[in-house]
Amino acid sequence: MHTSIWKALKKWGTAICNAIKRYNELAQQLNPPAPALEWKDVVNYTFVSEFDLLRHSYSRTDITS
Repeated sequence: MHTSIWKALKKWGTAICNAIKRYNELAQQLNPPAPALEWKDVVNYTFVSEFDLLRHSYSRTDITS
């Protein structure tokens, strides 16, 4: 059981790192560039309202409200 949980967490962590990397690549191509994300910031988010990525959509509309 512990092994399967560890494998799942490792897989999800890798997927999140890849998503952050891809997001940062695309964010720099926007005009104006969107703010970059870092792993330490993502793991510290506890509520959706703290997740700035949702506030910086292409339309610049705050979708958290």
